[in-house]
Formats: sequence, structure tokens, C-alpha cells
Amino acid sequence: MAHTSVRPWTCDTYLRVQVGDVYLSMLAANARRVLADLSALLALAAIEGVAL
Repeated sequence: MAHTSVRPWTCDTYLRVQVGDVYLSMLAANARRVLADLSALLALAAIEGVAL
């Protein structure tokens, strides 16, 4: 879910991700890099047969 504040001044947009009962928030500008790194880590774990 992306969230942008509705105000007359500019605000940063955050991506909020729920993992179980935990919510993680990150700047949307950083989300692509963070999600790409996470995808690479999960792919490596799958190749190596690591249980997550």
C-alpha cells in the first residue's frame, strides 16, 4: 500500500509492507532497490536450499 499525505506542501511517499504482524515502512524512492535486493536474497536462498 502506498500512502501520500494530502497537504498543501510536498510530502514523501512511503511504501508500507505487512510481514505477519509486523509493518515495515520505507520511502517509495528506495523501495525498488530494497525489493530487488530482497528478491535476489530469496532467489539465492532457494538455489542454496536454505529454509526461510
